[in-house]
Amino acid sequence: MKKFGHSKPMKIFLILLAAGALCTGILLYPQSSAQGARDGLTLCAGIVIPSLFPFVVLACFLTNSGLGELISRPFSPITRYILKLPSSCGCAVIMSMLGGYPVGAKMISGLLEQKKIDKAQASRMLCFCVNAGPAFLIGTVGLFMLHSTALGVILLVSQILSSLLIGTFLGLFHKVPSKNEAKPTPPMTIPVAFVESVCGGASSMFTVSAFIVFLSAVTSLLTASGWMDFFCQKLSSFADGAIVTPLVYGFLEVTQGCLQSAQNDVLTAFTLCSILVSFSSVSIICQVIALIKDHHLNLLPFLISRLAHAAITGIIAHLILRAVPLALISAAFESSPRLAISYGNIPAAVCILLLCAVLLLSLSPTSGEVRKSRSKAAKNMIE
Repeated sequence: MKKFGHSKPMKIFLILLAAGALCTGILLYPQSSAQGARDGLTLCAGIVIPSLFPFVVLACFLTNSGLGELISRPFSPITRYILKLPSSCGCAVIMSMLGGYPVGAKMISGLLEQKKIDKAQASRMLCFCVNAGPAFLIGTVGLFMLHSTALGVILLVSQILSSLLIGTFLGLFHKVPSKNEAKPTPPMTIPVAFVESVCGGASSMFTVSAFIVFLSAVTSLLTASGWMDFFCQKLSSFADGAIVTPLVYGFLEVTQGCLQSAQNDVLTAFTLCSILVSFSSVSIICQVIALIKDHHLNLLPFLISRLAHAAITGIIAHLILRAVPLALISAAFESSPRLAISYGNIPAAVCILLLCAVLLLSLSPTSGEVRKSRSKAAKNMIE
């Protein structure tokens, strides 16, 4: 209560207003809210969990077992002298470009827990280690929305180049880290690291799925109540409505924004998608914050970097596409955009969600105690 009393009245008023508006929307549009939640669950079960969960577990395993150190060694010159980060960060940078949005944040959190990086370095890494994975860019956006794997590959290359440019630019303002760093936490044994990684990955996927479902329901409420159309119409006075609508939807959830973008011509749709996947949306930003919230990092650079990342990726993708003859890819837009869901994965994904729920219910309030108890239990099981 004491902390709450020091908050600014306007901030309290806005929070209460938003909560009241959300409650009113759910009461007035219950079917739209429920449908939005179902759409979010379908997205999680059909795409997000099957594609992300293995990468999240792998990222946790590489960090917990210390194998990430071995992978990082060949990239040590780039990591230390260009990005100006400790050598142990190389694996996290690579995985952030290959695993998907939350993978980089999860590995950064692990590096902080093992004291291999400090808070300032972690805050800087967040600026270029939150990226969409190849499965989403090439498969979902490229093939199923833009109907071209080539466009997905160009999106992936553009985003990687943008991340490296941002990381290199930020490194210019820092010195090469000393090799005499603080002694990190010893890595776990391989069996213990595996058990801990699966538990941590399941918990992370539950968090990711929760934000996707919630914001999908909010987007559905805003659409049903007419607020999305209202915002799009007001902003259309500054830019073309065909551009504004995808940006408004993509601000909340990147997948919906890309679907809206694909309604445009080749060049416009591709450029909009490149901007949205690098900005990542409010949903992804909330997921990242949830994964690193226990470390109390300065998040302002991360939030600003989302805009820079989107702009740089958009420019690079636009230039690459300009260099490619449009006749080779124009046929990709003959059919309407769609989001393909593999319903064969839904039963397995639902089982994973139930496993996540059981794991979360078994956790104690203190994260440090949770980690120790899980590690101790894993050791007992193995012995």
